[in-house]
This record gives sequence, C-alpha cells and structure tokens, in this order.
Amino acid sequence: MARQGRAGVALFTTSIASFSGGTFGILVLIGFAPLLGSIALSFGPAEYFALMVLGLIAAAAVTQGAPVKGIAMVVVGLMLGCVGTDVDTG
Repeated sequence: MARQGRAGVALFTTSIASFSGGTFGILVLIGFAPLLGSIALSFGPAEYFALMVLGLIAAAAVTQGAPVKGIAMVVVGLMLGCVGTDVDTG
C-alpha cells in the first residue's frame, strides 16, 4: 500500500491491527493467569532447568548464518545472568 501512495492507510491499518491483537492477547492472558500461575508454581528444579536449556537452545538456533555468533550470544547471556543470582534461582 505504501508503494501505491497509500502510506497513511497502511499505517492506520497496522496500528489498528496491532492495538486489537495486543488487547486481545492481554485479555486472554488475564483469563488464563490463574491456570498458568498454578502450573508455574508446580515447577521444580528439573523443570526449571529444562526450561532454561530449551531457551538457550532456541536462542542459539535463531541465528541462521553464523552458529558461532549464536553460541557467543548464549555465553554472554549466561555470564550476565550469573552476576545477580540469588538463592531461589541459583
């Protein structure tokens, strides 16, 4: 639409779609909050570790061209995460 000279309409359409999607997503999240909270409280150390490993693997897999950059990103994230750990998250 922007290439056709209708940039204003394109911006308006994307703004309305973003607002509607965000509002709907927040309402759904609020609706499922009690269920998600009870599931999160049932997590133990093994599930927490598995979730962390899954996140690190996903972060490394996102980099398509250079796997060294993905691994470096994960290592820097781990180093930054180890700075302020407490007893609960270890």
